[in-house]
Amino acid sequence: MAARRPTDEESRTVLRDHRIELEECQYVRALADDLSMGLVVSAPHRWHEDEDEGGADDPSWFGHMVGTR
Repeated sequence: MAARRPTDEESRTVLRDHRIELEECQYVRALADDLSMGLVVSAPHRWHEDEDEGGADDPSWFGHMVGTR
């Protein structure tokens, strides 16, 4: 499952209903097509592709971050 950008209307509804005030550089992401799985308020999303031929059990490039391995 991938997070998606909600529509403007979905964003307004979710922010109003949950009394969320976004701070600078925060974004809302929906976790399902109909928001049934919830939402995430986050900083801008980033990703990193492994440049080597790493395996699924190799340590994470994000291993320095809390909660990763």
